[in-house]
Amino acid sequence: MKTYLEENKFLSKDALYAQYFEDPALGLGEAALSEDQPEIPEITLTAHQYSSMENFVKEKDLILSLIKELVTLNEANMNNLKCSETELEKSRNISFGIIRSIERYQEQSGLLDPILEKIVSPLMSFLLKFAINCSKIKNYAIPVQVAHIFEVVYTLSKVRGYKAVTKYMPHEAADLEYCLELLSARITADTSQWYATYVLQLWMSILVLVPFDMKAIDTNNKLTKTIIAHCMEGLLAAGKCREGAAIMLAKYITRPDIVKAGYLREVLNEKLKIGYIGYSYDPVTVDNAVGHLLGIVEILRAGERKELITEAKELTKLITEEHENKLVTINTQLRKLKAKLAERVGLVLLKPRVAAWRYQRGYRSLLENLEKKPAPITTSSKIEETKEEEVEIGYPLEIEAILGYLLNMIKDSQTVVRWSAAKGIGRITGRLTFELADEVVGNLLSLLAPHEPESSWHGGCLAIAELCRRGFLLPSRLGGLIPVLEKALIYDVQKGSISVGKNVRDAACYVVWTFARAYLPEVMEKYVAQLAGTLLVVALFDRETNCRRAASAAFQEYVGRQGNFPHGIEIITEADYFTLSNKQNAYLNVSRFVAQFPEYYKGMINHLIDYKLPHWDPNIRVLASQSLSLLVPFNPSFFVNNIIPILCKRSTDKTLFMRHGAILGLSEIIIGLCGKSEIVTKKYTSEYLFSELSMSDRKLLQTTEGGKLFEEKYAKIQVVNNMHMLNKSLIDEIR
Repeated sequence: MKTYLEENKFLSKDALYAQYFEDPALGLGEAALSEDQPEIPEITLTAHQYSSMENFVKEKDLILSLIKELVTLNEANMNNLKCSETELEKSRNISFGIIRSIERYQEQSGLLDPILEKIVSPLMSFLLKFAINCSKIKNYAIPVQVAHIFEVVYTLSKVRGYKAVTKYMPHEAADLEYCLELLSARITADTSQWYATYVLQLWMSILVLVPFDMKAIDTNNKLTKTIIAHCMEGLLAAGKCREGAAIMLAKYITRPDIVKAGYLREVLNEKLKIGYIGYSYDPVTVDNAVGHLLGIVEILRAGERKELITEAKELTKLITEEHENKLVTINTQLRKLKAKLAERVGLVLLKPRVAAWRYQRGYRSLLENLEKKPAPITTSSKIEETKEEEVEIGYPLEIEAILGYLLNMIKDSQTVVRWSAAKGIGRITGRLTFELADEVVGNLLSLLAPHEPESSWHGGCLAIAELCRRGFLLPSRLGGLIPVLEKALIYDVQKGSISVGKNVRDAACYVVWTFARAYLPEVMEKYVAQLAGTLLVVALFDRETNCRRAASAAFQEYVGRQGNFPHGIEIITEADYFTLSNKQNAYLNVSRFVAQFPEYYKGMINHLIDYKLPHWDPNIRVLASQSLSLLVPFNPSFFVNNIIPILCKRSTDKTLFMRHGAILGLSEIIIGLCGKSEIVTKKYTSEYLFSELSMSDRKLLQTTEGGKLFEEKYAKIQVVNNMHMLNKSLIDEIR
């Protein structure tokens, strides 16, 4: 009879790597890119270092040659609205090849930076020539072959971000008129070419920043009115064109000369604010309110604080006076934008300041870290000094309402709303005094309570991670947070026929990941055993692939930055992103490798017994029992003395999941003990292992529908009995 130790074969790691890197049919997928990504300090590179980064883009020569070919093809047909089918097909194939190559870098888009200018410049140079030619012939229709170029530029902005792409767009003052004419014609154009409109809006967002007074080219304000009219029209359109219009409006309306002319207050109060209030109470056109609210948020993001502070106080009413508006409540986009509005209003009302009480580890500059200067560390004495300095700092009354609203949004039913609220809390907390910031942390910790729903746990974890990443979660709070965080890492609550909690576990891994980056090893030393064991069982045994990978990433971050996880290097070389992607491989292969380290062995066994054998998913129960079979040989006496008695008692539990998991575990553990066994009678197992089962229980299991789950495992135990393979000395130990 073969045991799992004999039958099990390791999955090929080489095949897993090939699946993700060599199979062109598999894409990396679009990452959830946020428009509010935190600013990362720039690292100064030499010209040689920067140019050498081009080698990371293996399709560099292909992309640049295809772009040159596409531009040449379009220049030859610039005046032809309809080119031949052959040329149109060629243009389509070339653009598709470029787009496919660029989209491969969705998850690591920064690799495109060294060649980004070489990609964008020829494309935008042609589009400038096209816009000038359209202005001359007064025909603003965009041929299909030219639309392919717009699509390539849009893909670049999607993958790398519009801020990085617009830097390389033409921005001469003379180009403004041509781009605006072409854009104005798009209002009544075919919406199938929406990406062309979006690219033109991004182009205009850089052109409107010309460094001289707009009166020099717009004496009668016609240009300003045209731009504002187009933006207001674009805000009512769904999709990316709405975002482009909001960006363009914010860049233009916050120019100092435009603000001085009174257009900022006019647009905010008379157009956007009134339009939002009117639409948000109309069930037919409530979606139009999204555009107006997006415009307000973008203006608050782009404008100067001194110009917006008066309007910000008025905008607070939009946040505090609409709790009873059901139309806003049921619209996810409006709730998300309201959370962003609360954040931006709060940042306008609070003066920018660097919180002296924040926890600091090292320097933000890579150069200063490499020079090994003594790192600034926040101490309790520093905090006390900061408290005395902050006594006289006052805050507007609106801040309390804004923080209350964001803390309420942390519990929203939608992830995008919770994520926006978490980022808002992180940014605003950095401008508060120590006492107020500590109060915010206390409110967030109260969300991680047993009676709170999973949305509160998820939002609370996201917000705590944001505070920790920015240094606003002081080490004094870790003692109360770590035990709660351990619960979040294994959070799994069954609701009817489904289970919730995978997003909570993923967010908890993000919190642990930020710990590794935020704190010194000396601070985290006393929590190493707790975090290492919990992270490892999540990485090995979690049901969801993304949670296993997230736990592995957090574990790897600790090993690399803290260096105090036991056997960290050995484990991360085996338990990595690819080997953990396959659930069976994680349970049956990687777990067996990790079990050789005694620091983690008993924690793995206890997790499987307590959480995976009684799991609601029968496949997890099967895998957990098989994993236990493989782990038995590392310490058979531990199973005999501790595990088997527990499972025997659970085999009569009234809960179907508990009973099924216990019998599965017993059957597989006995198989795992076979290599240590000799002769035993069939009577032994019946008398001891099933001593907890009455005759009525056995009959019930064999006749009811639920009993079908147990039939195979009873048979497997009986096979072991018939093989007479249990050792008599082992029997004495069990008894």
